[in-house]
Amino acid sequence: MSIRLNHLPATITARNTDAGLRYLERCLMLFKTIDPDIPLNSVIVFVQACLGHTKDVCFRDLARQLRTSTPTIGRQVAVLAESAGGLGLVRTKPDQDDARRRIIVLSPKGETIREQLVDRHGRLHG
Repeated sequence: MSIRLNHLPATITARNTDAGLRYLERCLMLFKTIDPDIPLNSVIVFVQACLGHTKDVCFRDLARQLRTSTPTIGRQVAVLAESAGGLGLVRTKPDQDDARRRIIVLSPKGETIREQLVDRHGRLHG
């Protein structure tokens, strides 16, 4: 299962679908400078997890927001993660309220990318 463009979250497609897709295209271009082979789904996961309304987001909530499965989110987070040959943009940690849940947290490199996205392209919200 993959994340389909017709199921992009409201945070990406806010106000105007064309504007949301142009924003996503600019995000993808920035990520292509980091890794030319990065999957679009990984970029979408980064944008939703790190530019969304909440600071920390768990895999299950992110899967629900993106209308996909938790294993799909896990694969995309692995591409973005600091460990196992990932891009080093995020790490995971146990949820303080429920140790069975994993939370996605930005690494310092991920924070830099987040700042670039906000500086270059503005906020996704409001």
